[in-house]
Amino acid sequence: MSKSISTRALRAPFTPALNGFTIAVAASPARRISPVLLQHHQNASSLRQRSYSSSAAAATQQKPHQPAADSVAAQQQHLDYRGGTSTSSPPPQAQPTARKLAPDSVATQQQHPDYSPSYTPQHRSPTTTTSSPEVDHRANPPATTRPPPLDLPQRQPDTSTITYLFKTGKAYLTFYKTGLKHIWTNTQLVYKRDPNYQTLAPPGTRSELVLKERWRHDVRRLPVFALLLLICGEFTPLVVLAVPSIVPFTCRIPAQVNRLQRQLQERRASSFAAIAAQQQTADVVVNHLAQTLGVAGKYTPGFLAARKVERRLKFLAEDDRLLVQAGGVDKLEADEVRLACVDRGIDVLDRPEGELRGVLNKWLDLTVPEGREDVEFKGQQNEGVKEEERKETERRISLLLMKKENEWPTTWSEAEEDERDGEGD
Repeated sequence: MSKSISTRALRAPFTPALNGFTIAVAASPARRISPVLLQHHQNASSLRQRSYSSSAAAATQQKPHQPAADSVAAQQQHLDYRGGTSTSSPPPQAQPTARKLAPDSVATQQQHPDYSPSYTPQHRSPTTTTSSPEVDHRANPPATTRPPPLDLPQRQPDTSTITYLFKTGKAYLTFYKTGLKHIWTNTQLVYKRDPNYQTLAPPGTRSELVLKERWRHDVRRLPVFALLLLICGEFTPLVVLAVPSIVPFTCRIPAQVNRLQRQLQERRASSFAAIAAQQQTADVVVNHLAQTLGVAGKYTPGFLAARKVERRLKFLAEDDRLLVQAGGVDKLEADEVRLACVDRGIDVLDRPEGELRGVLNKWLDLTVPEGREDVEFKGQQNEGVKEEERKETERRISLLLMKKENEWPTTWSEAEEDERDGEGD
């Protein structure tokens, strides 16, 4: 028994220590192991030895010894110095090794039999990328001047009420946080600290004009709204429904926007009904313009309402001219079409985009004098520009605002005739 064990030990001198320990224990008279278990360990040892030998041979075949360049040249120029002449048989030439491909290239070859180094997958080709329609930044202000999208969670049947309310509150907080970031971005654009201000809001364009107008509107409401958001947190949407006027435009949820527009349309309709039964004095006209444009409340003092109306008329006169200069209504995005109509006292609820574009086109044809869209209404800042041109546009806007949309004239000459007839009566 001991002789057999010693012979097996000589046959496997490089077996792991565990096998040696097992054999030693088996040879010990104090402890005996069954011959079947001993034979199992010996077979495992032989299998590991063959695996080690195969791995070593494979490594040797994968990385053959490469002779140096000078050695290969010496073999090519080998001479038989015994006879002073070259041998009849040429020396062995070194075989060039094939270029090894990266693992990903090998996998690509296996997947694509017609693979070539110049092949480019279609999903990476720059010519196959789809580009969104380009936005005309001369006519459209930056997207940061509008509220961000509000993504509310969908309640599933197995979702508890507490979980759903928590996710909804988190979505509102994310919305308000993004809206405040928009105000900060607009501030950088207004003060030209953003490197992209010349692209997003080119100077002297409608984009810059609307950007500054909406930024002033939001900055004035920012302190009170920030304090309200800090106190109420997730309950802010419920509180702002009661006081919507303190919310910046970039932080207004869709339900709040629709509610404000509906209230504005109701006030506009009641104002038209009121002026139909009254004599159109200066105070009546100012109050109607303030209610139609939504720049003043019902109980706003007359002098303050007149100042706001005058400022809004100047903005609309410049906005109309710059919009025509930028290419007209066709250059506006869908959201900007609705907002431009709201600024001009046009009803937008439950009306398609195409209808609103037609109404806005008619407005521009009546308010901007033909051939005067390239004039800059900046008074003394630009020599040769007359103040009467701006006042003429403001007068036309005021006359349109005093009429309902279905009462607008077809041409401005028709509107002037109606005005003269009204003065004669």
